[in-house]
Amino acid sequence: MGFSSRFRIDPQDRRFLPELREALVRELYRRGVAASFFFLPISLLLWLVEEEAYHRSAAVRTTYSVLLAAIGLRFCLVLLVPRFLARESGPRARFLVYLGSSLLISGSLATLTVLSYPLLSPISLAVLTVWQTGVNSIGMVSFAASPLHYFCFILPNLGSLLVLLFLFPKAGLDLLFMLLLVYVVALAVMSLIVHLSLRNGFLQGFQLSELALRDSLTGLRNRRYLMEFMPGETARILRAWTRAAAGEGPACPPTLGLMVFDIDHFKAINDAHGHAAGDAVLQQLAQLLSTPIIRRSDFAVRCGGDEFILVAVHTERPPLALAERIRECVAAHRFQVGSGETLQVTFSLGYSVFPLDPARPALASWEQVLEIADLALYQAKRCGKNRSVGIACGVRPIEDPEALLARLQTNPEESLLDGYLQTFE
Repeated sequence: MGFSSRFRIDPQDRRFLPELREALVRELYRRGVAASFFFLPISLLLWLVEEEAYHRSAAVRTTYSVLLAAIGLRFCLVLLVPRFLARESGPRARFLVYLGSSLLISGSLATLTVLSYPLLSPISLAVLTVWQTGVNSIGMVSFAASPLHYFCFILPNLGSLLVLLFLFPKAGLDLLFMLLLVYVVALAVMSLIVHLSLRNGFLQGFQLSELALRDSLTGLRNRRYLMEFMPGETARILRAWTRAAAGEGPACPPTLGLMVFDIDHFKAINDAHGHAAGDAVLQQLAQLLSTPIIRRSDFAVRCGGDEFILVAVHTERPPLALAERIRECVAAHRFQVGSGETLQVTFSLGYSVFPLDPARPALASWEQVLEIADLALYQAKRCGKNRSVGIACGVRPIEDPEALLARLQTNPEESLLDGYLQTFE
């Protein structure tokens, strides 16, 4: 395997790219806080090196002041951007902000080197090279999340030093500058290796996290994933409904469809054909739920046994057509259960929508909507199975979702006839 191929992400890991970009940018800022603390005393040490040029040149004094201001600005950015400015901006925007601040410091250093070079003694220039090695060592560690940042940082200030040495050589510094060049090249290679190790560590973490959030038998998401995903998604939807009510967003804010379904007579399949056949049915059903009958934004969750939940993002109100399409696709499929034997399997499905009440989006939580979908599933079972039943908001305004749920559980027919809720079949 070549060196360049080590930096390619495996095709199966490309699904983690959004999370990887976010993690690397977050790591940039985390390391940037520590590096900024070191840069403040280091900049004072630079003043000791540049002191003779500082007193002799107004341009050097101005550039040194700009450098201090750039270091202070970068320190503020690494503290404020992740905490206050990262909620709406994506990783690319934060990446560019960090890169811009790093280039500002690097450009200031390069300008300071060019302006002070003719005014410094060989001893001061030798100390400056030592200072550069220290700064590059800190930069290699703090920029490990992005080799691009490290290269953008070292090239201007180090390049200016080497160009000046070539154009205006000073006795005794050639060897020292060559050692600095070799040292920085070694640091550049090390930064690539450190970055590779950091990136692979993040990818392994994502892989382990995904294993913890997936069902081992079917490969679908599990209930733990649902509990982690839904709070953020429903909060985003409620914000969209709030903006729409204020006339600031789209007139049709997104709706979340929640569907609960299980296989009809699944115990009979296990009893007649064995648990291996039941597992095969569950695995093939999971494959069906990964086909174009649902969109890429939708996902299915196996809750245990033969019970599943489907989350349909940006769906219609109510998702009647989607529910029927899924049910008909499963009913038409022939499930392979071994030894060339096939089975026709049906399931019953209940669904509801979040927000439950469009007039008051925050009235019912997503857990309550899921419970209503679960009650709709039982309604489908009572009505003969192999059917989909939806329950959504009726014509009468809902005042107490908890009381309505308790009533729906004890007497579903009466609760559905009083106008608070309505069914779809």
